[in-house]
Amino acid sequence: MASSAGTQMAEQDLYQTLLRGRDQHALGAGLRLLGPPGSIDMTSWNFVVDYYPQDLVVTVGAGTRLSQIAEILAEQGQWLPLGPIDGGDDTIAGAVASGLEGWYRGGYGSLRERILGMRVVTPAFGPIFTGSHVVKNVAGYNLPRIFSGTRGSLGIITEITLKVSPRPRFEAWWSQPVDAPHLLSELDRWQRHASVWASLSVIQSQGVCTLYAVWHGRPTGVERLAAMAGNPKTHPLPAVTVLANDLIVSGSLARTDIPSLLRQWPPTGVVHVETQSGSFFGSLSTPAQWTQLRTWVEAASGNVQLLQDRRGLVSRHPSPDPLWEAIKKQYDPDHCLADLG
Repeated sequence: MASSAGTQMAEQDLYQTLLRGRDQHALGAGLRLLGPPGSIDMTSWNFVVDYYPQDLVVTVGAGTRLSQIAEILAEQGQWLPLGPIDGGDDTIAGAVASGLEGWYRGGYGSLRERILGMRVVTPAFGPIFTGSHVVKNVAGYNLPRIFSGTRGSLGIITEITLKVSPRPRFEAWWSQPVDAPHLLSELDRWQRHASVWASLSVIQSQGVCTLYAVWHGRPTGVERLAAMAGNPKTHPLPAVTVLANDLIVSGSLARTDIPSLLRQWPPTGVVHVETQSGSFFGSLSTPAQWTQLRTWVEAASGNVQLLQDRRGLVSRHPSPDPLWEAIKKQYDPDHCLADLG
């Protein structure tokens, strides 16, 4: 377990570093966001603060990797249901700051819904704690959500308290080819087999779509599904392969727009869509493809963000949201931290 006094001293040092710089980035594993000049390395913030298995609550340092958290929780038959699409071993703060979602968003909810509290070093207010260390907390605003998905542009996360889950007793999955025009009817067919799947996803690679239905539960449930859907697979789910020079994007949109999203996606890229939630994660080849996709998603009333770019080739959004600008001004008035791209 980490020393609280040691953490607070390190946070004060980090705070002074923030005040001396401009347009700085926090850098963990470096899987989602590149590390330009001015990066602040957070990999040393790698520790467990508290773990209460009986309460399904764990608090860890920002630089703790997902694989380390999984190992700690597995000893108590628990897990954090995320499952990064590309199999990346992110730091927990990197996953939270980038708004990362995974295979299990539809069945278990989003990662940010599991955040109970966090410690953050902000340029305007210094080190702060927001949220709670307990599951049942209804006091005040849910401020941890402000820092989820804002990519370290309001403050640098140092600790995170998470709600975890019991590990499912059994996992099985089925897959089948599917084309975009018939996708929604196929999804409806699978959802008649089970009301909620751990994941009901589509991966499109080189223009070819494959549907994945992932089930968590008792072996008897798998036997029932096998009678309707055929024999399942039990080996690990496939990872979406992305290249070092790819532009990595994520977002969400309405379920009915998923077939159109697949048709919009360039054949040179790959995309994973969790269809119960509408969240997607994928790769593009060029900045022009990113601009075209962003325009289309926003016109469809969805949201999309760039997680990783080719340094210097993708510009800031031409029309930043006024509410975002107001929040940024409150937490980081002198732009000690880099803004959203």
